[in-house]
Amino acid sequence: MKRIHFTAEDLARTRLATTLGAAAETFDGVSLLRRRDLGLAFRPWQASVQGRLGGRAKPLSALLPARGPVIDMVSLAGDAPSIEEAVDTFLGAPRDLMRIELENIDFHPSHRPWAQSLMDGDREARLEVAAALRHCHRVGLAPFAGRVHSHLVAKRSAYMHTLAETGVEGLLAHLCTPLTRWRPPVLEVRHARDADVHLGGRGLVITPTFFSTPQVELLQSPLEPDRAPVLAVPAVTGADVGTPLWDIGESTDRSLGDLLGRTRAAALEAVAHGCNTTQLSRRLGISAAAASHHAGVLREARLISTRREGKAVLHVLTPLGIALLEATGRIGWIAGPAGRGAPPARTRVGRPIPPTPPTGRTRPDAGKPARAPGGATAGRMEAMTHTARRMFELLEPICLVTYFADECNEELAALGHRTYWDGYFAGRAAPLGRVPAQVVHAAFYNFADGEAARHIPSAWETIPPEASLAARERGSAASLRRILGAELAGSPGLVRAADLTTKAATSAPTEGRTMYAGMRALPVPSDPVARLWHSATMLREHRGDGHIAALVGARIGGTEAHVLDALAQGIHPPESFGRIHHLPKERLAAVMAGLRERGLVDGDGRFTDAGRATKQRVEALTDELAAPPYASLSPSELDELVAELEPVTATLVAAGSR
Repeated sequence: MKRIHFTAEDLARTRLATTLGAAAETFDGVSLLRRRDLGLAFRPWQASVQGRLGGRAKPLSALLPARGPVIDMVSLAGDAPSIEEAVDTFLGAPRDLMRIELENIDFHPSHRPWAQSLMDGDREARLEVAAALRHCHRVGLAPFAGRVHSHLVAKRSAYMHTLAETGVEGLLAHLCTPLTRWRPPVLEVRHARDADVHLGGRGLVITPTFFSTPQVELLQSPLEPDRAPVLAVPAVTGADVGTPLWDIGESTDRSLGDLLGRTRAAALEAVAHGCNTTQLSRRLGISAAAASHHAGVLREARLISTRREGKAVLHVLTPLGIALLEATGRIGWIAGPAGRGAPPARTRVGRPIPPTPPTGRTRPDAGKPARAPGGATAGRMEAMTHTARRMFELLEPICLVTYFADECNEELAALGHRTYWDGYFAGRAAPLGRVPAQVVHAAFYNFADGEAARHIPSAWETIPPEASLAARERGSAASLRRILGAELAGSPGLVRAADLTTKAATSAPTEGRTMYAGMRALPVPSDPVARLWHSATMLREHRGDGHIAALVGARIGGTEAHVLDALAQGIHPPESFGRIHHLPKERLAAVMAGLRERGLVDGDGRFTDAGRATKQRVEALTDELAAPPYASLSPSELDELVAELEPVTATLVAAGSR
């Protein structure tokens, strides 16, 4: 028996999530296939999947214990709904965390040497696990992604209605009987291990799980003791036997023709997230009576189902409704690389593409300023704006090794930074000195409220900013040398590129450029490779400061900027963009509502003409404001710099800056 002890503060901080993430569900699915008592609800899935996993699933099977505790894949791979994000997080998990998770697992004797190499930091062993996660996800989860998502959303929605009707204690009392029992202020969880867990003000995250054993699990991050534990509750029970959990269905009736209407299609998408009639009417901006009518038509078409939750009703998708949305590319959850939409924000070793400084990247022809009157002066301005864009394209891959390659993260982790984000905030903000989180939040601009405060100033309490700064530079330079190779890294051309980049980077005014000014105050490295990275990063911060100014001038906030970037990249819905999908739905809904009120996005959450024009103006102004550093170079020096940077950039791009 596990006993979870709540305080009043813990009850106030108890919240709900939808999923443990793609990696955890994949790992649990492999574990579930090994069970003899799989359960009738999973038999159709087992018949479809088991013979197709093959030998490529062996690294995951090897991580399953003969008996006793199992690995917490959420701790190692995070809770991202994208398998690629999850794999990247796993590949970047600190070695200490890997050891903690694996050292007490009772592995099969034949698997212990391989597991030991994984604990010891063997890169190939991690890559084997990553490949197995991708394969098992593709075979076992991706084909059923929409149905799994709908089931979890329905379960979470049921929790929410219980919470609304009876409060937190009522939710705990009815959570998962008989596996849990609420004896205020203690939640008893039936478990093989006896333990008392005191939340101590951290709160609790309650998450339904799909491919789980019939047991409630409490997950706690060993390297983040202040983080709220996660209570994983099985979402598939005996009540689901006989339901069309795995079936798509064969036909629709004539009412399906009514779905051709725009509002009804939007209603179907809205129901994908689970809602009652009042919420549906608000999401669509229609009356409750109209929402009820549309829900009725969808229900008659067997595209949604409706059940009563307390005094309210809950609308959720049926497998047929999921199939329709999947077929039209309008739903996705854990579909991984084969899914719809844009690639996830995280692209390497658990390190998201840093959203800051904003790069303002669009199509090469988008946002170029029109030729202004004024003859030669206007021509010079346009030429410099074009130069700024070209230099951004050449220098950005140099800067990205900080975020994509391994060395920088390893250097920061060696200092004691527990997570990637601790190192990111500490290293990037270090040129500002020991400023409070509010200053970092303002300077970085497009992180959500409170994100900076989770890392600053705690990241500097035991590690001086100067140490993080040095580790960042050291790791980035090492990545460049490795990727470029000794010949290119030591070539006269790279030395010349470093010199010219430094000349440009140290020539621009610092007024109004907070991050750039911080970098300018640092000594320029003498080593050519480090100097090239340092100066390229200085210019990146200069451009980022200008981009923020352009956004502020256009009255575009940080989260709004991510929405516009997502739309410019073709991501829809924009709320699924990797940099913002984790934010509270209420926050994202408010941002989208604000953009609609200003006429920048339409009712479907897509660009209006005004929104597209605003985005292009921001990009054009960003290029214009990024031009001053290059005015210090003569035309021949600019040509020389471009020529020397092109082989460097081409090599980095080919390697993905990693």
